[in-house]
Amino acid sequence: MAGTKNILNNGIVLVVLAVIAIALGIVMIPQVTDLGQQILDIFVAIVLFIYLFTYLIRKFKTKGNKAIMILAIIEFAVIFLIALGLILTQFKVITIANGTLQIICLALWFRGVIEVVKAYYTKKESKYPLYKLFIAIVMITVGAYFFAKPIITDAQLILIIAIFLLAAGVLFGVLGIMKLTGGKKSKKKAAANS
Repeated sequence: MAGTKNILNNGIVLVVLAVIAIALGIVMIPQVTDLGQQILDIFVAIVLFIYLFTYLIRKFKTKGNKAIMILAIIEFAVIFLIALGLILTQFKVITIANGTLQIICLALWFRGVIEVVKAYYTKKESKYPLYKLFIAIVMITVGAYFFAKPIITDAQLILIIAIFLLAAGVLFGVLGIMKLTGGKKSKKKAAANS
């Protein structure tokens, strides 16, 4: 945390972050280039791989019901194939239809179903927490609804990310310039006082 504060107090770093954010924001605008969809696909694939290999892989190490284990293996296989497909789409090996929200909702739905099955098979002496069951049901509902009827298209999501990056770039730029000019004034004052 202290390292992050020191980095954000450095005007040069802030200006570099501003340039990177503005460049990415411009590249992400759908009317400027087609790279926005590719960047989004790669980002979603990375997030899915992180989910698979940090969270889901730990589920295989714990002993549990065979039905839950089989469902977890199916979830792992389907999400792994989707993430791999998103990467291979960039190389024109296969094509996965654009639908970032639908992919995320499918992952939510899978996790919710597995948690409900887990709640069903949990022994009465070790009760399954009610709040976890409620969250699982919400995940199934939200996942199924937005998978069938997504509220946002990939083009809209890319445009939102591009606007966010541009705004962050301007903010970093202003802060960086303020740090750089403020630092020079304080150095001049210190030199004048001595």
